[in-house]
Amino acid sequence: MADYIGTLPERDAIHGHIGFNEHFRRVIELAGRLGKDIHMQVDQTNSPEDNGTETLIEAIRWLLPDKRGHACKNRYS
Repeated sequence: MADYIGTLPERDAIHGHIGFNEHFRRVIELAGRLGKDIHMQVDQTNSPEDNGTETLIEAIRWLLPDKRGHACKNRYS
């Protein structure tokens, strides 16, 4: 079995795919169910418009909030 889940969200950000935000949601929920860490490669297009890091931070705050609404470290450990 794998030790972590590795992803490249930009591959789903193209037309006809699930999109960047849905990619984050699915991977974060899957990792939670399996109790696995995630390794995400974001901002890989080398474009000044890349905002994958910021989007990932917001996704974690939205999907895994602690009591203050902030991302919760080690939520599944």
